[in-house]
Amino acid sequence: MPILATSQNDSLYSIMAFELKKLIFESPYQAKNFTDTSLSYLNEISKKNTTSNNIDRSVYLEKRAEQLKKDIGVDFTSGYQQNINLDPSSDLEENISYSGRVQLGVEWDLLNNGLLENRVRSQMISDRVNREKLQYNIAVNGEQYIYRFDQTLILFNQFKLELLNQRLIQIKKQYKIIQDLVLLRKSSKEELIKVEMELTETESLINLYESYAEYMQIEPSSFDISSQTIPLIDLDYTRIFELVGLQSDSLENSSEFKPYFSWYHQMSLKPYFRYNYYDILQGPNRGYFAGGINLSIPLNFSTQLNNEVEYEKWQYDNAQFIRDQSKLQEDVLNSAYDFRHHLKSFIEHYQKRKLISEKLRIEKARLKISDKYVDPITILKLDDDMLLEDLNLIEDLQNLYLKALKIHSKLNDVAINEIVKSVTPNDFIQFIEKKDRSIYVWSSTFDNYTSDFLNEYIIYNEINHVIVSVNKYEKTEEKWKLMKLLKETNDLYFML
Repeated sequence: MPILATSQNDSLYSIMAFELKKLIFESPYQAKNFTDTSLSYLNEISKKNTTSNNIDRSVYLEKRAEQLKKDIGVDFTSGYQQNINLDPSSDLEENISYSGRVQLGVEWDLLNNGLLENRVRSQMISDRVNREKLQYNIAVNGEQYIYRFDQTLILFNQFKLELLNQRLIQIKKQYKIIQDLVLLRKSSKEELIKVEMELTETESLINLYESYAEYMQIEPSSFDISSQTIPLIDLDYTRIFELVGLQSDSLENSSEFKPYFSWYHQMSLKPYFRYNYYDILQGPNRGYFAGGINLSIPLNFSTQLNNEVEYEKWQYDNAQFIRDQSKLQEDVLNSAYDFRHHLKSFIEHYQKRKLISEKLRIEKARLKISDKYVDPITILKLDDDMLLEDLNLIEDLQNLYLKALKIHSKLNDVAINEIVKSVTPNDFIQFIEKKDRSIYVWSSTFDNYTSDFLNEYIIYNEINHVIVSVNKYEKTEEKWKLMKLLKETNDLYFML
């Protein structure tokens, strides 16, 4: 039932009606514009890192490969022998001519367990480094994404709390006025119960977001960004799938199997050089140098089997790698699809907000021109619907940012602005042709219409340029009032 339709002489009722009008016109909700195109927040949050609990196995492999490569197979050798309880006469007859011997020298393993095999082992380990780095980066990026996820969630929860606290203040004002109107039998109890439900819902959401922030124990964001100007984003899908393909192709091409072992790797070839010193039983002690080569050849060569063993291990690792890459591509594809879904939801809520805004404008215009059949409660409900749509838009934006960060976490060494671009809501409705409109307002027009009516007429017809006739002899109060209303939203001109 319209509140202003009856009992205008009732003083208490008039006060309540005045308070409702005051609530409508003095503190209207300012909708979010989403026109900022800066990607500074995403650039900053995508670089925020926390301490990782993962161990990079590739570091161990690199050091082990370097260790083997530096091991050229050269060893220092030494030996000492002391013959005990010798009898010089009888032992000489048994061909024992010295009581002690010292040997010092170097020995070089060239093949098996030596220089060439160490080079092969080093290469085998080096070929595993890229995959280990990829696995480590995926694990670390997953950890960093969780950290950035929490940071982003806290930031958007702050935005939601701003709106919810603003809504709570407005609903409490509504509740008090409607409560008085119910007592005056100028509004139904049903309206009061609806407002009570809205109060309960709002306070519950505020408690939820505040409890989450307290539980997470994350400091409030220091980023220079507000809910009023938070940018809308979209993905560069072509670039994303190009980067995923390049990442997979480069690693697959670098992991082509090559037989590591040759037949000579099972042979042992050891050149040596020694100094020998003998303590002779009868006669002067002797010392001399000696050199030679030790060669060992196995009776059964298993070169092919050794390569087959390594090939089977390579195939197993490669299959696991392909599974990981397929999973990564699937995750990116699913995240991109989810991103598109949330972007669609954002545009739908944005268009719905435009519809609510137009309904709100019409109702306010009717109230301004004292239409007695206008219900202020309806206007307040539309104003609240605008705020709720902005909450939905903030929720959609939160999901867009989280999906963008998730996709970024799947790509190695890529700046987020390579895969994300800034947009505005108007970029998605460019198919609508906007016409430039102008109007000339004669001085005589103000004799028949108020400035409020003219202002609403200009807004409704989407007129961009307004030319107002001005002369020094006329009464200009309504005219100046119109100019004040138009100066923020239209191009205003004067005609003398």
